[in-house]
Amino acid sequence: MHDVKSTKNIVKNYGRAICNFILTPLFLPYFNDIVERDKENVTLEEFQQYISERKEAVDCIERFKEMLIVSKSDSEKEGAFKRIFKKSGIIFIKYFSVNWIFHGRVTYKESHLYFRHKMLRRLNNPHLFTYLKSFAKK
Repeated sequence: MHDVKSTKNIVKNYGRAICNFILTPLFLPYFNDIVERDKENVTLEEFQQYISERKEAVDCIERFKEMLIVSKSDSEKEGAFKRIFKKSGIIFIKYFSVNWIFHGRVTYKESHLYFRHKMLRRLNNPHLFTYLKSFAKK
């Protein structure tokens, strides 16, 4: 159904699209809600700086997972950044990804739309994020 060519960059594309969403003024009310609700002690400028430094590194599942999962070695601030990034990604996929797919420069629109729900599930459970596409036995 979805060949390798159409699914190769889906994780990278979604990851960078989430980062780009975070760097826009459209993100401000969502950021304020997340920070207020979760009592995170970070500023928008700090968070956007953190994202802009890591945006280009999101090129595979492992790097995307690194931005989602809080590890023991992370500082409190970096843990807050990762929690906010995860919630921002969920907001982006739920409310903005369809518009991004159809009005952006995405080449394989059908594949990106098809994997939208899988990306949302992976964001909700990043520890289980080891693959995107299941492989059928032949």
